[in-house]
Amino acid sequence: MKKVLNSIRELINHPSLVWMKNRYVLSGVLFLIWMLFLDTHSLKIHYKLYKEIQQTRRAIDFYKSEIEKDKKLIQQLESNPDMLERFAREQYYFKKPNEAIFIVELNE
Repeated sequence: MKKVLNSIRELINHPSLVWMKNRYVLSGVLFLIWMLFLDTHSLKIHYKLYKEIQQTRRAIDFYKSEIEKDKKLIQQLESNPDMLERFAREQYYFKKPNEAIFIVELNE
């Protein structure tokens, strides 16, 4: 037991660890550890929020491009009645009177 206590005292009194005896340094180190890993504003939480922001920005860019595509399609549909009819037939299965529609699904 004495041997263990002596080795702990030697470790504490080691010249490279003397700065640990200063209570201001010790409290600063503990505060830094607390703020970096344990606090509600820790690096881990900031990293998760950063990833979420990046994902949201990618989603915004995707939806902006989709909006542009849809605007072009709307403009084309408004200017060309034949294309409007084709779109209605393909997307909503509209048909003319006395006309039959057959839906063929291809399994690839």
